[in-house]
Amino acid sequence: MAAVEEICRLVKDNKLDAAGKVALEKWSRLITLEPPERQALITSLHPQEQSIIWIAIITAELDQPELDWASIIRHMSTFAANFNPDQVHVVPSLFCQLFHHFSQLLCVNRKAIVGIAIVRDAVRRYPPNDHTLTAIHSDLIQLCLAARCLKPCLPFLEQDYTSLRTEQGQFDSQHVVQFFYYGGMVYTCLHDYLRAMQLFTVCLCVPAVAVSAVMLAAYKKYILVSLLRNGKLVPIPRCAAHLVEKVFKNSCAPYLELARAYTSRDHPSVRKITASFVESFVTDGNYGLVQRVEKQLVHHAVQRLTMSFMKLPLEDAAHRVDLNGPGEIEKMIRDMIEDREVMASINQTQARVEFHDSGVSSTSDGLNVKVLEERLKECIYLQQQLSQANRHLALDTRYIQKSGMHGGGTEEDPLTEDHLM
Repeated sequence: MAAVEEICRLVKDNKLDAAGKVALEKWSRLITLEPPERQALITSLHPQEQSIIWIAIITAELDQPELDWASIIRHMSTFAANFNPDQVHVVPSLFCQLFHHFSQLLCVNRKAIVGIAIVRDAVRRYPPNDHTLTAIHSDLIQLCLAARCLKPCLPFLEQDYTSLRTEQGQFDSQHVVQFFYYGGMVYTCLHDYLRAMQLFTVCLCVPAVAVSAVMLAAYKKYILVSLLRNGKLVPIPRCAAHLVEKVFKNSCAPYLELARAYTSRDHPSVRKITASFVESFVTDGNYGLVQRVEKQLVHHAVQRLTMSFMKLPLEDAAHRVDLNGPGEIEKMIRDMIEDREVMASINQTQARVEFHDSGVSSTSDGLNVKVLEERLKECIYLQQQLSQANRHLALDTRYIQKSGMHGGGTEEDPLTEDHLM
């Protein structure tokens, strides 16, 4: 209890840096407090006044062999809503590790849904502003995915981030990679493939000492989402293109083979590849996406029919898109009509499909203008942020030294080095 009393005294004297140093030095003692001691401290200390002690108490609760979930949820909820940002900022690694551990335990015990609101409160209160990405952002996205409750994390995925919240002067790239990977998975679930591609791309471009398993999984999903969005594999940015040849080429061979077959519109080959590598796709957790890709290929084939025919017998249409018969093509066209993927009608009397010109709403021009204006505002804001980042970078001592070593910085981008994060 001596360490607890010392930290409490330093916090009351507003010596937060000293309190954080003591907490780090004596952390092993703080998290081994007995249950009666923890209960007494929880009862007597408010998280707004002694956030560091609360971190230690809840960490100790999470390390118990048998978890008291009612107590943990109650304490975490109180802490997330009331912690003192100034105090937790002196022990960022301990604060973030608490939420990493908490989120992981919730996912393992299938209780992710109860932690979403708690972690969301922490994500809102911990950063200095809305444009700062922290290590606990990825925990919120992970919980939403595990609970299949995606709406709470969307505002954080739609936010533009211009800075990172570091922990003791550095930021573990793992949490950046996970944030964008989980975000890509969220938008894939929502069928927003363009946004999913963007987040997977950022995930692949995050500077790191070594390629992680998360980046490999992101590239596999990127391939499938690219096929769904564009009908072909869109090359990743040049800053990450070397990963394809050096790392991903062998590990992603089934996906790259599937992409080649899809791009050539070879439906039989796509089916064959799907059947041949079904075990790999299932192991990666991508079999559902692969089936969606195979189905989308047929949809694209049906859409191409609208460019050549006004009317077509169902049996002939099924043959042209390599389906089993009129019944299967009729069901698919009905689904596509419902989803507005094709403008058509089915004449059951004559067993044929009749394609129509796609109608354009009279209000679409006005809507397009509004969308364009919003996009222009976003581009202007982004340009301002990039200009500000460039000004800061131009004055950075490490950047100047690095660019001097490489003849002005024209041959190698210093931001690709992990130690500059």
